[in-house]
Amino acid sequence: MGSGEEFAAVTAAVADGLAVPVADELALEDYPTGLDRLRQGEQLGKLVLRH
Repeated sequence: MGSGEEFAAVTAAVADGLAVPVADELALEDYPTGLDRLRQGEQLGKLVLRH
């Protein structure tokens, strides 16, 4: 985890239009699949859980 200053800088960059790549969206009940994918470390981008 980063510092509060780093969090503020990233938040500002996103607000200014920094693209945040999303690798996939999963249903909340599919979170074990998402965790497996994160452990494998092969996705490029965020995994988003829908609820």
